[in-house]
Amino acid sequence: MSKVSIIVPIYNKGDYLANCLDSIAAQSLDDIEVVCVDDGSSDNSLDILEEYARRDARFMVLSQPNQGASAARNNGIDHASGEYIAFMDADDFYPDCDTLSDLYEAAASNDALVCGGSLYELNGAEIESCPSNEAKQRYIFQEKGYVEYRDYQFDYGFTRFIYKRSFLNDRGIRFSNLCVYEDPLFFVTTMTAAKRFYALPRPSYIYRVEYKPRVWTNDSVRDLAIALRQEEHLAVADGLARLVQMHLERLHYSYLPAFFAIKEKLDTDSSEALLALREAIPQSVDGELAKPVLDGLEALAEAIRVYRQIPTLSDQSPRERPQSAQSTDPSASIIIPFYNSEEYLEESIASAASQTYENLDIILVDDGSPDNSIVIAQHAAELDNRIRIVRKENGGLSSARNAGLSVAEGKYVIFLDSDDFLEKDAVRKLVEPAEAASADQVFFSTRSFFDTYEAVCEHPNFISYYNYKSTYPDTATGRKLFAKLRENGDFKPSACLQLLRRDFLTENNIAFMDGITHEDNLFTMQCLAASKRSLVFDEKLHLRRVRCESIMTSKKGLKNAFGYYRCAGALSIDLLGDNASEYPDFARAVETQVRIWLDDATRFTADIDPQEISSFMDSLSTGDRLMFRALVINRAKIEKELSKEKKKYQKDLSKVKKSHSYRIGHALLFPVRCLKKLKGTS
Repeated sequence: MSKVSIIVPIYNKGDYLANCLDSIAAQSLDDIEVVCVDDGSSDNSLDILEEYARRDARFMVLSQPNQGASAARNNGIDHASGEYIAFMDADDFYPDCDTLSDLYEAAASNDALVCGGSLYELNGAEIESCPSNEAKQRYIFQEKGYVEYRDYQFDYGFTRFIYKRSFLNDRGIRFSNLCVYEDPLFFVTTMTAAKRFYALPRPSYIYRVEYKPRVWTNDSVRDLAIALRQEEHLAVADGLARLVQMHLERLHYSYLPAFFAIKEKLDTDSSEALLALREAIPQSVDGELAKPVLDGLEALAEAIRVYRQIPTLSDQSPRERPQSAQSTDPSASIIIPFYNSEEYLEESIASAASQTYENLDIILVDDGSPDNSIVIAQHAAELDNRIRIVRKENGGLSSARNAGLSVAEGKYVIFLDSDDFLEKDAVRKLVEPAEAASADQVFFSTRSFFDTYEAVCEHPNFISYYNYKSTYPDTATGRKLFAKLRENGDFKPSACLQLLRRDFLTENNIAFMDGITHEDNLFTMQCLAASKRSLVFDEKLHLRRVRCESIMTSKKGLKNAFGYYRCAGALSIDLLGDNASEYPDFARAVETQVRIWLDDATRFTADIDPQEISSFMDSLSTGDRLMFRALVINRAKIEKELSKEKKKYQKDLSKVKKSHSYRIGHALLFPVRCLKKLKGTS
């Protein structure tokens, strides 16, 4: 039995292989065996291996079809006979000829299951022995002696160690069949079993750094999630909190941003592996990264699910709108306004065109878009004669929706934003309860999905924002329903989350207020105020894209504040008036909603530059200028001053409480306070 078996997996490393093998052959520890496993190389690697085996009887060459590094290393372990096992990658090398001798001597004399030294990196022609990167400093050992793994908690650099072969075999420790991250998992599995290792401050391995951007695939994302989940289980079982934190850091700063960038290419296996990893991370873990990472894993799995089901126009066969005599189903109009939406528009149109409910009138409203959106819309119209295009000058979302509404022919109307989707059964599932209840208005829910990890971190509230907190099983007037929604915190106004009877809108002259943001708020309230029969169908039939810098997520400013001000003003005038006493619950709910909008408007303007405010005010009519200043701008100034005074008061109060006289007075009044408490409980 040799003292050390060195296992070298090789796949197309002909350029570096001789340098690697020379460093092994030159070791002063003569009693070694070198198990070289060619993993189906297509270059000259196998020729080089066979030449070394001919020259040096200590070299053994094994050949296998390409199966990856894990299978090659496991094959090597199974054929090894050494007391200890070392692993060497084919493009790396030992720093000097005494490396294995020193490692073996330290391991054998200290009866160590695992023994290792420091890892140096080769960057170009320079070997880095004193890394400035904090994480890489874990590659360096400063002292000789045993190290408890619970004090070390690191998972990279497994090749700088040697491992007792009998220990690996007795514990059944092998490399998992993964295409990535199999070596950190092997290392943590070994270390949590061994509990400690013997460290040498000398270098024991030179790692060649090749800066190639990693190309993530579905298989590598899935396997990374599997490996991290298994590491997480080991870390939690052994109380390795620092290792858990390290996983969170890698997920947050590296893996999750990269995975979101390829979400369209990932499949159900990756989604399930990511959710399983999320379950393995302790919910009680401390630190500011835990929540965004947990949210990110959940959001990524949801985004994968969404992209797996979204059709494209190329999936669509030519469709025709059923003639009224041919269909007993009432028609439904889906109105999709678009402006500079070429990145998302095809998916949105395809989700409408692929509905299982076929009696559709799909209206695409081009709001003067300067990009290629109109080309996508025209192509869609050629494939499906249920699709019509309305073109107009740019006027904003309200005017585009109104333009679509003016030509709609369906009995029912649904609005869909150009970057969102509908579930394939959405229209059918909404028309059925609307017909059964003769409803004017049917609310439904949405499932948020995120474009990027950055969006998850900046807007995590959208993960559950649209979830209903309460149930609303009965059909009711819109006013009664609004009072309940407002009371339960379930009023989340969105024109895109309602099925509306078109005649109901026409009869009540309901349209979107032009020229403002937050137009959905007023529109939804006007519908509720007029509806005789409203209901909530609590199913997620819509998919809302959350992306940074969209209308929904961008930083709010004066235009947003003015939009809320206009909503509040119109709501107060149109919906309260003389009817307040007739519908007291509705009136109270409206008053609450108006106050919320004005509070938000005040908050949006609190930190805006006075010059910007002045310029904006000059653009308003005289009436709006006076009222907006009184209700929003001046209120923001007052609240800002009050906030300053409050902070000053709290600072002064803190000084008083620390004073000698206050502490004496507080002590003297202690008996009085006790008597008051006793009196209150008697």
